[in-house]
Amino acid sequence: MKLLFLLPLLLTGCSIDNYGDANSMAQQREVTCFNGGKQVYHGMAKNKVETFNGGFLAFQQADNGHFILARGDCFVDISLDK
Repeated sequence: MKLLFLLPLLLTGCSIDNYGDANSMAQQREVTCFNGGKQVYHGMAKNKVETFNGGFLAFQQADNGHFILARGDCFVDISLDK
């Protein structure tokens, strides 16, 4: 029952690409996550990085195609000069 209640919350979100013209955005984004002040993840995301309620990020890794669901202090570099 709780899962059915939480499912709509997890399915609502937005894309990092909403913060500018998607056609001019870089194809890969650098994602870095921290826990307790220590870096626990660093990698490149392929295409979109989705954000969800509760602080979740979802993306596909550029190097191996694995899908990642991360929560915590994560930063996405969307600089166009990469």
